[in-house]
Amino acid sequence: MPPPDDESVPRYTDADKTHWEVEKLKAEAQNVRRPFLRTPANAISLATGAIAVVGSVFQYLRTDFEAQQVAITKERNKLEIERLEAKRDTVQREHDAFASQRDQLRAELAAIQAAAESTSLARRALEEAAKSTEQRLAALKSRLTSAQNPPTPQQIQQTFGPFESSLANVKQSSERSAQTAQASSKRLEEIGYELQRPVAVISRVFIHIGREEQRPLAERLQRELAAKNLHVVGIEVVESAPASSEVRYFHRVEDRRLVGTVAHILDSVLPGDRKVQARFLAAKTRVGTIEVWLGMDAK
Repeated sequence: MPPPDDESVPRYTDADKTHWEVEKLKAEAQNVRRPFLRTPANAISLATGAIAVVGSVFQYLRTDFEAQQVAITKERNKLEIERLEAKRDTVQREHDAFASQRDQLRAELAAIQAAAESTSLARRALEEAAKSTEQRLAALKSRLTSAQNPPTPQQIQQTFGPFESSLANVKQSSERSAQTAQASSKRLEEIGYELQRPVAVISRVFIHIGREEQRPLAERLQRELAAKNLHVVGIEVVESAPASSEVRYFHRVEDRRLVGTVAHILDSVLPGDRKVQARFLAAKTRVGTIEVWLGMDAK
């Protein structure tokens, strides 16, 4: 059935079809003659490829950077392990030297105790012998002076002088024995103190400052501590610094001597004659951990 005769419906002839096909071919020819980058499809393809290349390069650089960071961290950890191993060897040598010295002191202590006991027994025997001899001489003098023909004082002196001289020598020996016993007792106290010294521990000192202006003072303290073979982990600026400087420790027995050393060094660094307070805090930290807090008044 033929379509209705409606003037509103456009009618295309063969000439119109040929015209638009020619226009299409002209547009395609013109598009082909355009520069490569001015063609939208080519430009989009090229941009997509460039973005892909840039992304690949960025990913490669990022991966390489992360690998370098891992390598740096590994080397840093390796150096830290080597430093700690060297520190451990030093402490072990100090421990061995201390153990050897302790054994020598114990042997010396046993010898001094034996000598002191022997000296004490000999001194008591000398004192008893001198006392007995002195009593016998006094009795003999009394009997001679009460006799019918008593001797003259010169004769008494000639007779009893050597005995009295011997008694004086005995008393001097007794006094020397007492002095020796006193010296032995003093040495025993010194040896006892040496035997009670704790074994050295690996120290970790953390320095906290309240403001950046205190860093030169903290660095000077770090050098003084390093001169005493005390390891300073670092210097950190904190907001809650105390009013006065203090040294904090966390093991009452093991760190007693260490905190005293650190406090003494801090006293020598801080200006003025104020004494730094050592403050004990109960915390689960490693033995040898010390915190130095510079007060807000430290300059």
